[in-house]
Amino acid sequence: MLSAPLCLVLLNPQIQNAFLNCSRKFFFSLFQAVHILRVNYEPTERDILYAEGDTSANGLAGVDFSFPQSEFGYENNTTDQHDSLLRYQLIRVGEGLGESCQWLETFRDAGLVIFCLSLSDYDQFSADGNSSITNKMLQSRAVFESIVTHPSFEKMNCLLLLSKFDLFVKKIARVPLTQCDWFDDFKPLLSYALGQPAYEYVAVKFKRLYSSLTDKKLYVSLVEDFEPDSVIGALKYSTEIYFKMGQFDRQLLFVNSRLFHLFIDDIRPAPSV
Repeated sequence: MLSAPLCLVLLNPQIQNAFLNCSRKFFFSLFQAVHILRVNYEPTERDILYAEGDTSANGLAGVDFSFPQSEFGYENNTTDQHDSLLRYQLIRVGEGLGESCQWLETFRDAGLVIFCLSLSDYDQFSADGNSSITNKMLQSRAVFESIVTHPSFEKMNCLLLLSKFDLFVKKIARVPLTQCDWFDDFKPLLSYALGQPAYEYVAVKFKRLYSSLTDKKLYVSLVEDFEPDSVIGALKYSTEIYFKMGQFDRQLLFVNSRLFHLFIDDIRPAPSV
């Protein structure tokens, strides 16, 4: 337990400014500890999102949730409240299952693949399976290629969700997108307000890649992680694509490039009036 005097020192703005830049990760952890250990602490939505991390479990974990069909613009004339819900199941795949992608064959009957990656990863690096340091965006691209070219999904459409757009907008104002070698030809006309044009540039890069691999159209949408309406909008967009394809008896497969998530949608179309 951190002592009260130490907590007061760490919360001093001058102390934070002096040491945060040189030991950012260490001091960020300490500041978070001070925040969480307060007697009146209540987790915020941001705290809950940050609490999610990689799992070392060699298996699956899941959570169920639902939304009213009316929230997505679909009306249901049934009086059964359960039938009027769009039911979802979020499944987390352990690292042992994610690396080989053997589990993908389990979802060969899915109707739509939803792939999510972080826009703000373009300047980040991590070790791959061979302990080589690789750009995270390039790692995500490699996972994307392996997913969309997997034999089980060759006839499926794909929705790409570019997440953390809010963090991306803040970062790109100070860190060039060209930090990622794949984006070395990004030459914006303006030197400010780069968020939207940079997002569109990344989207086009993935669309061209997807088209070259599958000869099909890639659906793309952005997500602001700390904006619930943005997340709901992405779910709604995937549902619209799902209904448009007429594959009402199929599932949605959701893959997160970093955490190997699966997102299975158990929805059914609203009865026609």
